[in-house]
Amino acid sequence: VALAPLHPMGPVNMTRGAAFATLAPKSSGALLVVRVVADDSAHVEVAGTFSDWKPVPLTRTDEGWEAEIALPPGRHRVAVRINDGPWRAPRGTARVRDEFGGEAGLIVVP
Repeated sequence: VALAPLHPMGPVNMTRGAAFATLAPKSSGALLVVRVVADDSAHVEVAGTFSDWKPVPLTRTDEGWEAEIALPPGRHRVAVRINDGPWRAPRGTARVRDEFGGEAGLIVVP
């Protein structure tokens, strides 16, 4: 996915457990914004090549859970999980299988 416009999480996108990824261009690379709709008590994490696949917790916002990650130019993979469940590719990314048989999203930053 090359630089995708930001889409606010509107009523159509508010399915519980839904994860969304968008990119905003920066002077060098892009800002990846990951949003997840989950309960207040949920434990929501994102991981990817940008974190050497170490889970990064998302922050609770008024609209759900969110993380902003600066990405350099290149190919990146990203996945989201809720309450230690399976890793899933967020919407807005191309889905690819990882080397462990799971799913990740592919993002290409020009």
